Amino acid sequence: MIDEKIEVAVAKYAGFCYGVKNAVDSTRNALEENDNVYSTDHIVHNQVINEEFEKNGMHFVDSIEDIPEGATIILRAHGVGKSTINECENKNLKIINTTCPNVLKIHEIVKKHSAEGYKIIIVGDKHHDEINGIIGWIDGEYEVVSTLEEVGQYKKICLVSQTTTNIDFWNEISEKIKSNAEECIVFNTICMATYNRQKEAKELAQEVDTFIVVGDLKSANSKRLYEISKEFCENTLFIQTESELELEMIRGKKVGITAGASTPDVVINKIIEKIKLGC
Repeated sequence: MIDEKIEVAVAKYAGFCYGVKNAVDSTRNALEENDNVYSTDHIVHNQVINEEFEKNGMHFVDSIEDIPEGATIILRAHGVGKSTINECENKNLKIINTTCPNVLKIHEIVKKHSAEGYKIIIVGDKHHDEINGIIGWIDGEYEVVSTLEEVGQYKKICLVSQTTTNIDFWNEISEKIKSNAEECIVFNTICMATYNRQKEAKELAQEVDTFIVVGDLKSANSKRLYEISKEFCENTLFIQTESELELEMIRGKKVGITAGASTPDVVINKIIEKIKLGC
């Protein structure tokens, strides 16, 4: 049992963003309307959702070579490179592209400016799926920068960001990159969903005794929310499902909850219910 007077404050922007909702809805529809549906990647970074897809008939395979000709393929919300789309078309696959519209905009930016001779600088996680997809649309030189120490000297560059980059970090590193470049075109491609979630997490974390961030361990935006919240609330927890929450972990009389953009409402609600039932 925990303090019976505990108050639970849930962030307004917790859970699915537009891009993830579109990807999840599109995949659910595809599974209802088609028999042979395949993907080479998780559609979104949330294990609960991907297990749902697999249960409903999704075939997760290692490569496009493993997909029968003429079958349906779902392209992940984080985006893929041009070569992947070409490979799907060459195999006559029915393509359902669930790439987030904000990510598609980045693809267009880097495609256009790399063709014009700009070196593309991407601020983000070198190993993230979104970054790999962006790189696949660059025709020329590029560099992925993850830390201030990695910033070099540049001539003619086009600067973009992974959509889930920490906003404060972007402001700091983009200024350094611009000051180190002879010519620099800057596109702040952090999406509004990221901005809203980070801003709200920062504010709410200062008002509670315990702050809970709900998200998959592979979710970049969830990790950013945890890092930001931890700065303002020492007792910040990062969990994937209600099974990971021990009531002893909740301290104080007010608990705040937010969730990454790929976390379904059902997971958030189960955590809230567990807290309230434990009161």
